[in-house]
Amino acid sequence: MKNETALQQSHALGTVEIRKNVERLVGLLGDPVAHTLSPAMQNAAFQALGAGYRYLAFRVRAEDFEHAMEGLAALGAVGTNITVPHKERAFRWARRLDPSASRTGAVNTVLFSEEGGTGYNTDVAGIRTALAALSPRRDGALILGAGGAARAAVCAMQDEGFSHIAIMNRTRERAEKLQA
Repeated sequence: MKNETALQQSHALGTVEIRKNVERLVGLLGDPVAHTLSPAMQNAAFQALGAGYRYLAFRVRAEDFEHAMEGLAALGAVGTNITVPHKERAFRWARRLDPSASRTGAVNTVLFSEEGGTGYNTDVAGIRTALAALSPRRDGALILGAGGAARAAVCAMQDEGFSHIAIMNRTRERAEKLQA
């Protein structure tokens, strides 16, 4: 019976029906995404709120990113979250950018409209909220890493008035580029 349950689950995940005018599609694009709990969490929240949305994770290779975005827009998706390794690609793809995305050079959320996709970087606001709740001293900070989230952390810390921000990364060049 375990095998039947796994098979049934596999079929349930392999075929998704989006009922027009009942459910709106939202998602997550990245590679890899098999490990993510986002669909389970988001769909549980949508269900609890009685919201008519379906959240799906899509594994998208780098070379297929633009086609995947156009496909989601063509399907009438509301928007999508963007994760590794596509945040900079999404920045280049978006027709419009919010100020946080412009500052970080990375997009982690895209909303679709008739005019195309608008890119946002919600990490900056999230980090600012966390900093406000923690009330750390503003005389210095150390950021580990130099990727998209690190860029968001630098922007948030600059906004919050940190006097010195140090960056450590595996590759010195990326840390220096972010520090500049």
